[in-house]
Amino acid sequence: ADNLVFGQSITGTISYVSAGSVRDFDYYVLNATKPGQISLTLTHPQGASSVDATLLDSNGNSLGTSTFSDGQETLNATVGSAGSYYVQISGNQYDTYDLKAEFTEIDVSSTEIEPNNSLETADTLTFGSELRGALGSDGDDDYFKFTTDSAGLVTLSFDNPRDASSSVSALDFFRLSVEHNGEVIASQNAKASDVSFSFAAQEAGDYYLKITNPLWGYVSTDEYGITATFDATADISGLETESNDTTATADNLVFGQSITGTISYVSAGSVRDFDYYVLNA
Repeated sequence: ADNLVFGQSITGTISYVSAGSVRDFDYYVLNATKPGQISLTLTHPQGASSVDATLLDSNGNSLGTSTFSDGQETLNATVGSAGSYYVQISGNQYDTYDLKAEFTEIDVSSTEIEPNNSLETADTLTFGSELRGALGSDGDDDYFKFTTDSAGLVTLSFDNPRDASSSVSALDFFRLSVEHNGEVIASQNAKASDVSFSFAAQEAGDYYLKITNPLWGYVSTDEYGITATFDATADISGLETESNDTTATADNLVFGQSITGTISYVSAGSVRDFDYYVLNA
């Protein structure tokens, strides 16, 4: 890999790739001396689909891929430690490009650290403290872990970078889903406004929040914020419990009393979420 110095531009060329042939990749190495944010700017004349930049850690994990906006490809990624990071440039046709990297020292304790795209690499979400994050590219999932020491009410508040004036596709949105013991127990979509939703944590344990856009080509890479709160004294008797997907696990429904539930989002081809309730006449 060629050395890439923060604050300096470098010019490169992606060789032409014909159908079915091996792609040309250009690699550059960046040396970060402390935790912070790496910002990449990639300019080229051919347009959005011609050249992309992917930031990798020393183990080859992707920290995000650049997205095209206002005539250039950009990427911002938070790195949690000093060390070597790599930029991979790839393209689908002959093209020249200019690449520049900048480094900003920030407090990484309030920012997601990539990769966090699995339960095993989830960032810790502390109750009452906001974490800032961003989806790095199509297919990027951000996972956050929070732990309750008892049953209670969890409320998640999402600071959406999009608002009603944003010019976005109807398919450009964030999906938030909560998992516990392998089950999706709550979910919410956020398109053009902030959202807040609550669910009943039925027991102490680890819960995982997944933030994504499942529709390829419509991901928003703007920075969002997420905050979780927990109330161990809340009355959760009027909320559904998950999983209540079968008659055997049905929640009790008492005549004359209301219960609040959520149908988790179902993508094409996946198993539907069913909520069952039992009435005793």
